[in-house]
Amino acid sequence: MPHRDPNVRKMRDRERARRWYSNGENRRRKLTRMAEWRSSHPEESKERKRACYRKHATQYRAAAAAYHSSHRGDKADYDRVYHPAYLKAHPEVSRAGTAARRARKVSNGPVERILPSEIWKRDGGICGLCGLAADARNWHLDHILPLALGGPHTNDNVQVAHPSCNLRKGARRALEGG
Repeated sequence: MPHRDPNVRKMRDRERARRWYSNGENRRRKLTRMAEWRSSHPEESKERKRACYRKHATQYRAAAAAYHSSHRGDKADYDRVYHPAYLKAHPEVSRAGTAARRARKVSNGPVERILPSEIWKRDGGICGLCGLAADARNWHLDHILPLALGGPHTNDNVQVAHPSCNLRKGARRALEGG
């Protein structure tokens, strides 16, 4: 028989729900159903998120402020690497980030951050397409299997190339490049 006091009923319901949800299988099923609903109702899901944020905006802002104040060291590391002054002094890092971002847009494979200086050292400054020495101030980073053909943006898939060799090769495999 249900209890007459609504507060006692709420407490019992909460405890029952907590026990049900703590069971791993029930939790997994619920999360799966929720994910399926979100994917089949994307607009309604977005609107619910927006409404929740509007309703609890002050709590979200307070939680974000607390997180940022407790992770100041992480932000300092981030600023050190991505601060404009650092990037100006280390243009190679900036170019590597840009290349990785572009690769993520077109490649279905893995994307690594590639530092051209490491590739230059690894290849000894020798063009991977023609076998001649390349100019240290004017060379391209060539994808052996081009990104346009589904190649990964990884250290194993890049090589030093003369600009003329790389542009002649285009988006073909090295053997097809001529």
